[in-house]
Amino acid sequence: GQDLLDTATPVAVNRKNGTGGLSAIIGASTTYMASDDGAFEHGSCLGAATRQSVPIEACRELYDQQANILRVSDTVVRANMISTLLSPAP
Repeated sequence: GQDLLDTATPVAVNRKNGTGGLSAIIGASTTYMASDDGAFEHGSCLGAATRQSVPIEACRELYDQQANILRVSDTVVRANMISTLLSPAP
């Protein structure tokens, strides 16, 4: 996670129960809402200021960035790498 109140680019991510896929991403300028099938192109993108639909590609960078962060986080947790990452370098 990140401090949503003390960051230059606050982002909130909601994951789907069971699958762990993304269900929504709320960024500073756009909000991405995933479709039931999980395909990026089938989701919807809203402008943060107007809450009106904008072209899906307006959410691409936000989606890619957050999906990558979740992949890294999942890898660290599933491989039990937290203690390795926190231990001092030799």
